[in-house]
Amino acid sequence: MDHIDPRTLTHTYNTYPHHTYRHTHWRTHPKTHLHAHPHTHLRVGARALSHLLVLFLSPRLFLPPPSRFLSPPSPPFLPPFFGQCHWEWGGGFMSSWGVLDFAGGDVVHISSGVSGLAASLIVGKRKAFGHGQELPPHNILLVFMGASLVWVGWFCFNGGSALATGQSASMAIMVTHIPACAGGVSWMGLEWILKGKPSVLGTVSGAIAGLVVATPGSGYMDQTGAIVSGLTSGPVCYFGITLKHRLGYDDALDAFGVHGIGGIWGGIVTGLMANPEIAGAAGAFYGNPKQIGIQLAGIVVTMVFSFVMTLIIIVPLDFALKAATGRGMRVSEEAEDIGLDLSGTARA
Repeated sequence: MDHIDPRTLTHTYNTYPHHTYRHTHWRTHPKTHLHAHPHTHLRVGARALSHLLVLFLSPRLFLPPPSRFLSPPSPPFLPPFFGQCHWEWGGGFMSSWGVLDFAGGDVVHISSGVSGLAASLIVGKRKAFGHGQELPPHNILLVFMGASLVWVGWFCFNGGSALATGQSASMAIMVTHIPACAGGVSWMGLEWILKGKPSVLGTVSGAIAGLVVATPGSGYMDQTGAIVSGLTSGPVCYFGITLKHRLGYDDALDAFGVHGIGGIWGGIVTGLMANPEIAGAAGAFYGNPKQIGIQLAGIVVTMVFSFVMTLIIIVPLDFALKAATGRGMRVSEEAEDIGLDLSGTARA
């Protein structure tokens, strides 16, 4: 077997009762990360988007069992987001407009949330959701552990978007951490008021909402903007996830409710709170009210493009699977009743 450089290739093994699935994930050597600004964001944006989209389409949304073991990013989903990365960070038209998006509020969060919404409309509702049942996570401990890992990883995601160590990266990390703390507190407080008690799931969701809202402005805002982002992220995303009950779509992992709505709000807050002393860009509260309109234009373009391109990808795929299996992207009702973990293992 040819020699494989361990710096550029990692392997993850997921073992099931009768089979072992091997996933290969490519990554760039750390030293190149500082010298390829457009390529870095292109890879980060496309990979993060596809991860979120695959998560949204995973077991709870009834992808056929074999597709649960595909290693993202999946090639058909990459080209649309190459374009978004170029528009935002590679000198494209959104960059020329002056849209502020330091680490991916548009490219990662809004695009993934809107893509997830489009996918949910094609796949349809889970049976239990259609009957009005609440479907909370089955293991809060895993939720808490996962959120803790994501929280730390977000420092690299936002801070690393400075592409160098220094003041910009340090401020980005601080403006990432503060909203996560404030978002968890604001969501917890809102739950306490509306439901009579807080929950670990709600606090974790608020922290993630704070991280999402902080992403576009992490390199442009100071600690004041960070606090505003965090305290408002909890209520905004809390009510954002209730839209699925009001409008009737099944956003199983709240990809749109947290990432989509949170990314939209984060772009708006950045247009309000960008401090010119941090990176030279001024928001409405610092004498540049036009920035709000610029941010909204970027948000609308991202939403429309992501929704349309996702439909272009998924609708033909659903049609082809429906012609082949009669079910489209959904599994059979029997597999859904058994549960996809058990039914997928049994079929494998």
